[in-house]
Amino acid sequence: MLVSAFAQVAIDLLYRPEMADAANVLRWLMFAAAIMMVDVILSSTMIATSAQSSDLRALMVGLAVLAAALFILIPQYGASGAAMAVTAGMSVRLAVRLQWAVRALQIPTPWPYLCRITVACIAGVWAMRAALNHGAVLAGAAGLLAYAGVAMLSGAVDRSFLREVRTGLSFLTRRR
Repeated sequence: MLVSAFAQVAIDLLYRPEMADAANVLRWLMFAAAIMMVDVILSSTMIATSAQSSDLRALMVGLAVLAAALFILIPQYGASGAAMAVTAGMSVRLAVRLQWAVRALQIPTPWPYLCRITVACIAGVWAMRAALNHGAVLAGAAGLLAYAGVAMLSGAVDRSFLREVRTGLSFLTRRR
């Protein structure tokens, strides 16, 4: 989220002024890249456990959602709509793979936790978008604060998690 707040700055530094509108596309694709990182791990797990047919099913469902979203979003939002569609397709593909992992690997269902994190992400993105007119630093801070606040209020992040983070940070900063 913090990186996506600086999408406009990156576009302005790296490209000609006529590319300025690409910042919104880049923001969506940054979120898609984060989703893809988890998706690749699950895909590799599926292949390693000889679940290629389930992997193919996840790919097909994701492709169907991508095609439908492209058809719906491009006429209204153009290139940003295409980036939104990519993010939607990857999200659905990841959800199908997560459902496989719950079933095949017998892991606890992640859906309640993922719903809380998703709500926190939406709040963070909304706050970031609302603050973008005031600069990338303020937008990034607003997004992170909104995300953290909603994550804590929803129970996605609790005191034990914060203690673990604090312990990890103190370990990293401890001098030898």
